[in-house]
Amino acid sequence: MAVETRDVVDAVATLIEDAYEKDPEQSLISNLSGVSQGDWTTLPSGAERSISEILEHVGWAKWMYDDYAFGDGSLRGDEPPLIPEGGASSRPPEELLAWLDQGHRRWLLPFKPSRTMLNWVVSGSPTGVTACRPASSSAS
Repeated sequence: MAVETRDVVDAVATLIEDAYEKDPEQSLISNLSGVSQGDWTTLPSGAERSISEILEHVGWAKWMYDDYAFGDGSLRGDEPPLIPEGGASSRPPEELLAWLDQGHRRWLLPFKPSRTMLNWVVSGSPTGVTACRPASSSAS
């Protein structure tokens, strides 16, 4: 069984986009539409993080994943832009959403079909890859 890696990458990118903003009922962004200004920083009963602190964490991960997987690995997790300036636990909502979106776009860019990537053919089964080679028009 040969699976075109591009197809797998495209499928994963679609799922990531759905989870982030495309699914109108279940995406992260759609679930934030009804959040009031006061709810952003309010700690719900029994919770350890506010909505804004959770979004800071999600954004932090997107920025770090992009930098370490596709960048030079120079970002520090305890310094801006990964944490808010001045030691705040979170950015204001509009700034936080813009920063989160920028991190999401940066992290997802390498997975987009528009970016030049090698197309690889992976052979194997669902339990293990047995071969990985560059795809070519003469390969089967």
